[in-house]
Amino acid sequence: MEKRGKLIVLEGIDGSGKSTQARKLVRWLKKHGYKAIYTKEPTDGLIGRQIKEKLRSEARPKHDWLQVMFASDRAHHTEEITRYLKKGFYVVCDRYVLSGLAYGAMKMQQAKLKKINKGIIQPDVTVLLKVNPLIAVKRMAKEKRRLELYKSPDMLRKVQVMYVELAKKNKKIYTVDGNREKIDVHEDIRRALKQEDLI
Repeated sequence: MEKRGKLIVLEGIDGSGKSTQARKLVRWLKKHGYKAIYTKEPTDGLIGRQIKEKLRSEARPKHDWLQVMFASDRAHHTEEITRYLKKGFYVVCDRYVLSGLAYGAMKMQQAKLKKINKGIIQPDVTVLLKVNPLIAVKRMAKEKRRLELYKSPDMLRKVQVMYVELAKKNKKIYTVDGNREKIDVHEDIRRALKQEDLI
């Protein structure tokens, strides 16, 4: 029987370096003999595409609608993650339920957010990349990324505070300083995985 894989999640505000670090970790895992795959939220599925379209829209979507859509996308995503875990893969996910709880908390109660996200697979470890929101915005500008809903410096600051508060309540969430060089951040992520006996 195939040994179950591990679900590793990278979280943080937009511009924190999640995608870069998630892909870097997948490459490192593969190099060291692990079966690994990168995935992200919103997904590229039907619901995920609708979410991304709404986030880029001039007409701002209703917050509650967005959070329900995120949760629905996540439910489908969980099915895909489960298939890979059963095959022994290390699934490195760029955003997951913590994003829903942090961003969703701007206008929705935590109890409701947890309810609509009920039944998803819990990560084996989550790494939160904590970055100065102004640095995050500069990074996105440098990459010529369009500032969508939730990406203003003020909003990112509020979301970061919520991320940190949520991290304090969960021992499986490791906070890493994402303001530093990529290699230093990567090494701290690996330390978190070692601490959880994942590598």
